[in-house]
Amino acid sequence: MDLPLWLLFTREPCFLWFQQLQIDGFFCKTVFSIHFIRRRIFCIDLQLNGVHIFFPDPWHKTRHHKRRLIQPAFVRFLTTRLQNDGYLHCATDWQNYAEQMLDVLSSESSLMNTATGYAERPDYRPVTKFEKRGLRLGHGVWD
Repeated sequence: MDLPLWLLFTREPCFLWFQQLQIDGFFCKTVFSIHFIRRRIFCIDLQLNGVHIFFPDPWHKTRHHKRRLIQPAFVRFLTTRLQNDGYLHCATDWQNYAEQMLDVLSSESSLMNTATGYAERPDYRPVTKFEKRGLRLGHGVWD
């Protein structure tokens, strides 16, 4: 049985944009909580080809870094749902968060970085509103 590609959005405008494309074979859901992902999506035994996490909330204040999505426990959890040749692709426009992401992802023994450090922006990644804003403000973008 072929399963649909699952797309989870944390921002309503992204979800609405994708729905307008009217592409078949996708399961779309707006998600505002990591708890939803753990309880509802990943509680079933899915093996994912890949996971894309583009511009998650950077929680830029140091005291809030514990709320960032890319944390060792969450990454470890995601790797249990990836196929053997699966991938995890993250992007951010906050340098401090990019450094944390690289540290966390590099520390996960079941993942391998296919780039040296950060990767170039792949053609398949859409330029998001958050990326445009970051570039306008002089931020870099790290994949």
